[in-house]
Amino acid sequence: MRLPGTVKFGIIAGILMAAFLSLFSISGSYGGSPLRFFKYLLLMIVLSIFFYNNRPDELGRKYVFYHIPKTVTISFIAAIITVIANLLLYNIDPVYSFNKFNLTPTEGQSFFMINFSIFFEMLVVGIISGFVIFPIFKNRDSKLESESLESLESRTG
Repeated sequence: MRLPGTVKFGIIAGILMAAFLSLFSISGSYGGSPLRFFKYLLLMIVLSIFFYNNRPDELGRKYVFYHIPKTVTISFIAAIITVIANLLLYNIDPVYSFNKFNLTPTEGQSFFMINFSIFFEMLVVGIISGFVIFPIFKNRDSKLESESLESLESRTG
């Protein structure tokens, strides 16, 4: 079974960010470290690779409306995987789960708040990153010059 490109890149981004946050959390140094924002750099790198591999010859509106849903899908899948990783860590030992806003997941309400904020934050940052990244690749000459948007869509899912 071959996964669509957006699903594949979403899974890759989610696994990278979940592994990064899990290592921080398990090592006990996740709390206030500014390095935790590196997870967004990982997401931006994955989005950049996706946009680079899917440069169309179409310009303007079609390109924008083609890539907005792709960015949302990649960010959504990555956020879901990160929340699932947090759930797994919480089930192993609540001390290992991610901290957010100086909340520690000691009870259900704070754990839900942490997961919701992680999910929403990753989704929004991913979408904003997409708006920053895709114009870089929008008008570039590419190997896809003769390829139509339809064939590009069939490659990425």
